[in-house]
Amino acid sequence: MGVAVVGELNGGHQSRVVLVRRGAEQLVIKLTDPRLVDLQEFETRIALVRDLAAIDEHAVGPIEIGTSLISQLGRWLAVAYPHVPGPSPDPGNRAEVERLARSLAALHHSLRRLTATRPLPLVAALRAGGPLADALTGPIQLLHGDYSPANILFDGDRARVIDFDDCGYGPVEFELGNTLYMVLFDATLNNDPRSYERFRQWFCDSYTTEAATALSEADLDLSIELRRSALRHWLDHPATAPIGIRLASPAWRRQLRTFADST
Repeated sequence: MGVAVVGELNGGHQSRVVLVRRGAEQLVIKLTDPRLVDLQEFETRIALVRDLAAIDEHAVGPIEIGTSLISQLGRWLAVAYPHVPGPSPDPGNRAEVERLARSLAALHHSLRRLTATRPLPLVAALRAGGPLADALTGPIQLLHGDYSPANILFDGDRARVIDFDDCGYGPVEFELGNTLYMVLFDATLNNDPRSYERFRQWFCDSYTTEAATALSEADLDLSIELRRSALRHWLDHPATAPIGIRLASPAWRRQLRTFADST
């Protein structure tokens, strides 16, 4: 691939993320175990993010190494991305949360332009959430699938969005509800419900203003409960769960179960 390894940014069983140097530029190489993904969906998502990055500056798109976006590197599938060295948003900082929301509104607008052009399924949590998913009322479109502060990096004035591994179809309220769910999880672990309430107000108000559309509070709340339902399903049936849950330690699974069963 003509690159020199600088260091590993993240390591796991399903994927690894490595920082490399190619000439004067730094790239991030994401290595994915092909045994743990649907190869057709994997290729479709990589092509989708390439096309999305061409029309939306927020999306961090893949870079060709040689003549392909996907290379075989030992037992891994390797995809290269530009390195974004900036920090992630602070969920307790109002200005940064509002930037997070505005970037999601812009990303949804761009994803709508690509909706119906990619044969992807519903996002995984919607498929695992049971009958609650049928109660969501919003129109279906492509979603990031895992939009949270952990997958956003600030690059100067821009918020750059990474990790589209869970991209699929669903209602917009589910995407926002999924973001709220992840912040609520951290707030619950830290016994700080007020931090979640502040985040929700800042995030939803800013999204609504930027997108110039109303959000259904009922669907937001339903989406959070749907995520809990999906988590309970995955904990009960770990063979169907995302790899992070399948390989979680017993102690972490107990924390997940406590949150999944809370009200």
